[in-house]
Amino acid sequence: MVATASPPVKEGQDGRAAQARAAALECWATVPLRAQPPVPAPSGRLAQPTRAPPETMKLLFDLFPILLFFAAFKLADIYVATGVAILATILQIAWLKLRGRAVEPMQWASLGIIVVFGGMTLLFHDETFIKWKPTVLYGLFAAALLLAPRLTGKNPLRAIMGSQLALPARIWQRLTWAWAGFFAFMGVLNLLVAYRFPLETWVDFKVFGTMGLTIVFVIVQAVWIGRYAEEPETGDAGR
Repeated sequence: MVATASPPVKEGQDGRAAQARAAALECWATVPLRAQPPVPAPSGRLAQPTRAPPETMKLLFDLFPILLFFAAFKLADIYVATGVAILATILQIAWLKLRGRAVEPMQWASLGIIVVFGGMTLLFHDETFIKWKPTVLYGLFAAALLLAPRLTGKNPLRAIMGSQLALPARIWQRLTWAWAGFFAFMGVLNLLVAYRFPLETWVDFKVFGTMGLTIVFVIVQAVWIGRYAEEPETGDAGR
């Protein structure tokens, strides 16, 4: 008898789907502020950057200001916490510049917003301004995702992650709409919690609630993306 084997089409498709889900989770592990994404190896598999710190360290670095804000609030009050958050964000950007690393546009935006809204919180001794800060930042993220294709002619998510994820153009568009909608939802939810619950509840939500919702959203996105995995493209991934 001669043994014959059929082509593993389904296994190949399942493998690409699993790879796409893993890539999506890795790319968005630190959304919205994340460090340099992993670089694909020649084989098409994801390889860790040679100079980048471990993913856990990058996550902690991105969360540095918010964790200090939370600790300062628990130890003192909202005004001390606001000052600590401003200083921590400035130090975060300064550290990147001193190390010769690129500062992402969203990091500059976050710095500007925390300085303005945090500064007004301290100047007027009014916690309302710092409560609005996340909503303004989420609104900026959503607007950037929706306006970038019209202004630059490129899908912003595909320009950033196209080298790690091979997806049809229509899926990139839906992905952009989904993230814009998620940021808009988070902005509204932040105000609902800020105005309908005590300050302590808002601070807990700002740290743990937003992080938990973002992780759940990323996981759902990764599972959904796996259904549309394609072979890695060799063309321009930014369009």
